[in-house]
Amino acid sequence: MKSQINHFIQYCFVISASLVSLSSCKKDFSATPANQVTITKSSLVTVTTPLGVALNGFANAGVDSVYVVYNGEQTLLRAEIPVSELPRTAQNYQQENYQNNTPLRAFEIEDADGNTKGFISVIRFNERPVALEYGFDGVFSKVLEQREWVDLDNDGWHAGGIFDYRGGSINNIDPNTLPDEIKNYMVNNYPDETISKALRTKEEATIVFSNNSGAIATVFNSGLSFQQHLEISSSNYQLDEVEKSSISAEALNNIANTFPNAAFEAASRMSENGLTMGNLVLINANNTHYAITLDRFGNVLSNKVIF
Repeated sequence: MKSQINHFIQYCFVISASLVSLSSCKKDFSATPANQVTITKSSLVTVTTPLGVALNGFANAGVDSVYVVYNGEQTLLRAEIPVSELPRTAQNYQQENYQNNTPLRAFEIEDADGNTKGFISVIRFNERPVALEYGFDGVFSKVLEQREWVDLDNDGWHAGGIFDYRGGSINNIDPNTLPDEIKNYMVNNYPDETISKALRTKEEATIVFSNNSGAIATVFNSGLSFQQHLEISSSNYQLDEVEKSSISAEALNNIANTFPNAAFEAASRMSENGLTMGNLVLINANNTHYAITLDRFGNVLSNKVIF
């Protein structure tokens, strides 16, 4: 197994991040582990060298951690930087899309001549680690894949692992059967919205889709408490459930480029006056759910963090 992992990490660098609530162990995030190695601008290393981010005291350990994979050119270098030195564009993106996140660590990617090629930011969101890749200008590029230690050199997940549920983890709900707490909340707070469909995640969160001059998603946690209310599309599209097989290869490829190895969960046809305008696709990327809208040619229009 050791030789397999060593072979794998020649082509990527790995950031280990705490499982937090995904693990049975609860860790204290307030202290910096004594065995943590800090990489500074004065000690650049190759981007393919494994980098352990010891969020729970186990740097490069194979337990109670996950590993975030960044595939890049072997000639690139990396250096740790203060999270405050991330481009303002990147910081704004995180604040707007991952509300109440906790910034954890940041890295700058450079070429051999010292030119900035991009950035990596690791945050904590909804008790889960998320790693985001940005371009040299701080513009969002992709959500990086996470893997367990045992999956570093295979498909990236295994049955029963924390990144299981490779589809089918979201169930449709008849809006008429929604709990009274959710129905009352929607009526009292969004009386002008019409509920079109509802879904339940494997975490027992409920996502309610509604329309009011646009498609809107309202999220409630497993305790039926309100989480967020966000616009998915500015157009008032009708949403009709479809199978993954009806989504074009171009659309699926574009999703995969932004969310490597994410699990497909559900999809809807977006239509207006009977005309197909595109698709709404829900995915699970490292146990965070996203809603992605695509035009009829498969181009990504938006991606929204749901829960």
